[in-house]
Amino acid sequence: MKKKVIALSLVGLLLYGGEIVDKIVAVVGDQPITLYQIEKLSQERNIPPNTALNLLIDKNLIDYLVKEKGISIDPLTLDRAIRDIARRNGMEQYQFEELLKQRGEYNQFIQKLTTNLKKEELFKSIVNGRIVITPEEVKNYYKTHQREFQFWSRAQVTRYSAPSPQLLKMAIQNPLAPPPQVKITSETLHSANLPIPVAYIIQQTPPGHFTPLIPEKWGYSVYYIKSKEGIETLPFQQVERLIKAKLYREKRNAILQSYFDKMKNSSIVHLVGKGE
Repeated sequence: MKKKVIALSLVGLLLYGGEIVDKIVAVVGDQPITLYQIEKLSQERNIPPNTALNLLIDKNLIDYLVKEKGISIDPLTLDRAIRDIARRNGMEQYQFEELLKQRGEYNQFIQKLTTNLKKEELFKSIVNGRIVITPEEVKNYYKTHQREFQFWSRAQVTRYSAPSPQLLKMAIQNPLAPPPQVKITSETLHSANLPIPVAYIIQQTPPGHFTPLIPEKWGYSVYYIKSKEGIETLPFQQVERLIKAKLYREKRNAILQSYFDKMKNSSIVHLVGKGE
């Protein structure tokens, strides 16, 4: 029934004399969604109007639930999230924040990050205690998805290591004359002996190219891939945690999808029909 109402509301999508005529199509909580918002998002993302409407309903519904549940983010949690993002980008936190400020993007970044953290807290509250993954599930996934765990067997690389990302970037730009603080070694790597994230990075980097920056406990490294050879299936013990994480994500997404589908059919979401 509601799907029919959506279709009726979007017929002709607001064209009157070549101009957009605004109209409320849906209300989530006390927040209206207008035809202008739908058309704007549809054009920005090059998606059908119905898809744009569903995205706007999802956003407003999340905002409504965050407010209803009183979810907030404390300064320590926000600070930790900024530090993690900075490290993933090969920078110290103060460097990352200074860069954002120089670009005039700091306040916008903090606002978006805070919104995302609130959304994640909401999702945790919905999923909490509802996911169970048994050892049998994990073993069965490994047996039936062997191709997912086939990696290069051996790789010849040149490893560049340094205490800071800036030194490595200088070395990559001029590998024949790197800074003296950069340690360079030729190594033979075996996928079975590497942490899974590093093995994946090398898997995705073609020969003749540098890997992205890889943070380590004592500094940073990049690998120049000379060659990769052989194929081997990683042992179960090495990928067990990876499988658990994947199964967790799948079950989490299914729970969230079911939850939000029910919420969309509740009194919180009201779709306005033609003529209302």
